[in-house]
Amino acid sequence: MNYKTLLITGGAGFIGSNFVVNFLESNPDTNLINLDLMTYAGDKANLLEVEGNSRYTFIKGDICDRALVEKLFTNYKINGVIHFAAESHVDNSIKNPGVFIETNVRGTFTLIDVAYKYWMDKPFQYKDEFRNCRFLHISTDEVYGTLGETGLFTEKTPYAPNSPYSASKAGSDMIVRSYHHTYGLNTIITNCSNNYGPRQHDEKLIPTVIRKAINNEEIPIYGDGKNVRDWLYVDDHCKGIELAYKTGRAGETYNIGGRNERDNNYIAHKICEILDGLNPKRKGSYHDQITYVEDRAGHDRRYAIDATKLENQLGWKADENFESGIENWTLNGSWGLTEDASGGDYALTDSPDGDYEPGQQTAAEFSFSVNETFLANPKITYNAKWDIHSNRDFVRIQAFTENEGWVSLQGDYTVSGSGQSTQPYGEHGYDGFQEDWVFEIIYFWIIGFIS
Repeated sequence: MNYKTLLITGGAGFIGSNFVVNFLESNPDTNLINLDLMTYAGDKANLLEVEGNSRYTFIKGDICDRALVEKLFTNYKINGVIHFAAESHVDNSIKNPGVFIETNVRGTFTLIDVAYKYWMDKPFQYKDEFRNCRFLHISTDEVYGTLGETGLFTEKTPYAPNSPYSASKAGSDMIVRSYHHTYGLNTIITNCSNNYGPRQHDEKLIPTVIRKAINNEEIPIYGDGKNVRDWLYVDDHCKGIELAYKTGRAGETYNIGGRNERDNNYIAHKICEILDGLNPKRKGSYHDQITYVEDRAGHDRRYAIDATKLENQLGWKADENFESGIENWTLNGSWGLTEDASGGDYALTDSPDGDYEPGQQTAAEFSFSVNETFLANPKITYNAKWDIHSNRDFVRIQAFTENEGWVSLQGDYTVSGSGQSTQPYGEHGYDGFQEDWVFEIIYFWIIGFIS
């Protein structure tokens, strides 16, 4: 098979790692080379799912290192770039703006200039073997500045960055734009709203609120908490990036937004509400920990993106609103929904359409996008009943840890595996027949398995 090879930069970070995992699964004809310097935002644990995949290669390195970038293009015959790598935290840019200029501006220039000289003979003339190559640059809505109480950012909104971070991203956007108009390079720019979801770094708002809450610390909210952001679930963002890369028009910019405007007060109180249900405090509520602190310098009041162009021209839409994205099921194998439920309209069930084949193993993944430090919360609860072939079939609730791999967790109604047939000896799981719904509690004792 003649594989395509894409260079992904910053693929160990929050958005990049989600993209790598999703893209490899949905594109079996493509190899990915992941170049990441592994600064504070990069974490190889984000990519455990793709380790060992023959179509995935990780390279630790700096996008500013021109010799390295040139070597990667030559050795791997790179025929596409999706550029995530960036310093991205506004607070850090205020403290140390030079790093942001170096990585976001110089790094982007290095990448795109190498791509241009590797793919093209001269302006507007591609080499035959690289005729369809494309450079996609991931940017942010912060380049547009701030909005009043009404209106939305569109692709035609003038740039007006207000922080060193947004200024550096605006600069990188202009470099990419210039390479299209000056040299004819096939480029795409995407500007996204605030992302949230699995693998998010703990410096960001949602993980910070969770961490502070469960550690019984003050939950800091800047100013009056009325700063508004348009929240975009990371999987929806990744789908938009892939769609823009594959079907977008050369030289175009596409805004990706979730149409989920929420202010910081709402975010903090919503997370506290979830934690109050999952792990109630002995006294009071997590809401009591919310504390208002001095506002951040240059803090933009409101961002909100109009994604109409991406929706109408490329057929994209966000699948998640903020509330649905905050708790999200991923179903694999023969799992599905049934109306036989205790609480709510539906229940999750294995093989809702009939018996499965002998020896079959199926799985369903349950993740909390807000739970950057979820294991510090010791339990999950749910209603359950089951009918399982005794001493043969087995149902386990497991958590993945970097050091231990998959670990079976103990509940009030789990039993030890017998070691017979497919039952692992001594592991916790469900067996036999439970006719009536029971209230189950699964305890988490291993800190840090959700990234």
